[in-house]
Order: sequence, then structure tokens, then C-alpha cells
Amino acid sequence: MSSIETGSRRSVTDSLSRSHPPKSLSYVTPGAGCTAVIVALVEGRGLAKGEIGMASFDLKRPEVILSQFSDSQTYTQVMMKLQVMQPIEVLMPSTACEAGNMTVLFKMISNMIKTANMVTVHRKYFNEAKGLSYIKELCLLEYRTVELEVSTKYYCLATAAALIKYVEYIQDAVYAPGFLKVTFQGSENTAMIARLLRSNILQPSCDTETIHLRQECVKGQCTILMCHGISKRETVQSPCCENPHQQLSRIP
Repeated sequence: MSSIETGSRRSVTDSLSRSHPPKSLSYVTPGAGCTAVIVALVEGRGLAKGEIGMASFDLKRPEVILSQFSDSQTYTQVMMKLQVMQPIEVLMPSTACEAGNMTVLFKMISNMIKTANMVTVHRKYFNEAKGLSYIKELCLLEYRTVELEVSTKYYCLATAAALIKYVEYIQDAVYAPGFLKVTFQGSENTAMIARLLRSNILQPSCDTETIHLRQECVKGQCTILMCHGISKRETVQSPCCENPHQQLSRIP
């Protein structure tokens, strides 16, 4: 059986709106050098604000990666993940950009991830029940344990539903049952990152390329802070920078 059954696209009744002209996604070749990743994102509302659900689909290989995590007001984890994946499109609910009023996250991604088209999809497609149903139907047998990991994670299931529906829509295809590799990735291990940071501070690298890369990362984080309305003066005068030696001793 063919891995993709064409000609029987599941209908998408609501129109999809884009903030940029669409790219041609139906004929992405496996050997192409550019990335071919589409990401769906949703953020909780009200008391759940800052809770992020994310799903990514690589058009060059049948793999879906799901994530759900709590992020800060500057959306550091979201931006870091997107900068690594370099998606060609980012899907978000239409409520993130209603009547021209963009949410902070929508605006930040639009400004920072220049490689991606921003696509808004009707909120009803972000359906956690449908997302879990897709995973049960499409996931490879050897990765079925992912169902247990995500069964209670509303936001990543919601993004999975919208993402798979959208990919089928743009490719005019339906994926065969048991064809997709589906995995779950939580937030980064903060303790491990803290130890790595401590090591890099105490034993800085002498490699020029590494130094330049770290400088670019710092510039990127500063840009994110500036976009969020935090000035350089406020950053320098923050308590964590008043006594760096004292703060360093607290890192495990």
C-alpha cells in the first residue's frame, strides 16, 4: 500500500488566511537542502496563559514531534525551538490575530522568524479529541507509547489535530494508518542547562566560531527582550546581575 493515499482529501470547510504569500509546499523533494517543517502553535488563555502546545511536521519525512511546556513572558523556549527548526510555516488559531489585533506571541514570531509564513486557522481545528484520534490512527506501532505521554496534554493534542489536517489539505492527500512516527518532547532540562552554563562561564571556550555563535545567541535574546518592551537598562539593573559571583554560586 502506498504511504500516502491521494485524491481523497479530508475537507477543510473554513478558508485559511495567510499573512504572507504562500509557498509551494505540495512538491517538496526529499533531497532539497532547505527545511520543510511546518509548526502548529497554541497558547493557553486566562489562568493557563504561558502554557504552550506545539506540533511540528517534517514534509521530507513522515515524522510529527509534539511538545507542551510552560514558557516565560518572553517566550524563550518557543523562540529557541523555532530558531532550531526554521519552519517554513507556523500555524496559529485565528484568535491570535483577530481584527488585526495580534497577540504578543504571534507578533514576536512574525518579527523574529523571517523564514516562516504565518498562517491562521479557525480555532475549531485545534481539537484535542481529534488530535488524539489522529495519533491512534496514524502512529507507527513501535511509537504507540506516545499515546500515554500525551493523553492528558490538551494543548499539544490540539496542535496535532490542526497540523495534520492542514498538511493533508495543502498536499491534497490522506496519510495511511500506522504511517507516521509520532514522538513527544517536553521542555528542556533546566538543571542540565544550568550546569552547562556554569561550566561555560568557569571554562570559556577559546574557539572563535563558538564565541561568535554565543554572541549571536545573546544578541537574539536581547532582541526578544526589546520586542517585549524590556529595555537594556532594566536588563542590566535586574537583581540577577547585581552580584554575578553570588548568583553563580547558586547554580547547581
